Amino acid sequence: MCDYHKPNLLLSYGDWGSAINPEELYELLKKTIILTIYGNHENTNVLTKLYNVKSENYMPILMEAGINGIIAKKRKNRKDVPRKTAEDFSQSC
Repeated sequence: MCDYHKPNLLLSYGDWGSAINPEELYELLKKTIILTIYGNHENTNVLTKLYNVKSENYMPILMEAGINGIIAKKRKNRKDVPRKTAEDFSQSC
């Protein structure tokens, strides 16, 4: 898809899945800039280590901003995916 359309930027709302690996994602990063938040199905170890190689400045692919993750009453993290309470989300708006 990226080879055909040649986008300048790929925006992602997460859910890359736990099967994503650095090699596959790096191949995509050679084609376009990626900005993503995390969803509830992520391999955050991969997402936090990679950066956009097509960018002139150091630009991680995983954005810290935005509303992302899972709303939960108790647990803050599960499988490296942060969880926030409803109050956490309302305070950030």
